[in-house]
Amino acid sequence: MAAKKDKASVETLQADVKALTEAFWSFRDAMLTNAAVEQSEQQVAEASGDWGAPSDRDIDAAASLLAALGHPQRLRMTMMLANEPTTVTDIVETLGLKTTGAAYHHLNVLTTHGIAEQPERGIFSLMPGAGVRVHAVLTSLFGGDEQPTKKKKK
Repeated sequence: MAAKKDKASVETLQADVKALTEAFWSFRDAMLTNAAVEQSEQQVAEASGDWGAPSDRDIDAAASLLAALGHPQRLRMTMMLANEPTTVTDIVETLGLKTTGAAYHHLNVLTTHGIAEQPERGIFSLMPGAGVRVHAVLTSLFGGDEQPTKKKKK
């Protein structure tokens, strides 16, 4: 009789543990879902931030930056220049351009829009004031929290 009572107690405990386990996992899932919803709502709120009233000058500058970066080759060049000053020859080889003329065409657009400069003949780099704006655009496009790291020269 005692064995039957012990067996019934064990079965009752097992059922209670199973019910408690299921309740725990349901609670956990509900909490994770709730956290995910809150995070999503926060991201939407941050993304739809108050832009205020940017000046016409600010809007023109932003449009100019986006126009210059709007071509895939210029975007690639800008990413190269964000890492370190680069020669036209390296740009042509890295991007698989057929001529230096093609590179200079795109670099001229970047220079005209205040993104790139030519401190020495044949070497281009980002304009000092453009780094922050370019980094913000690249981060928003490709993610990442850190600024591009400078490569060490060989």
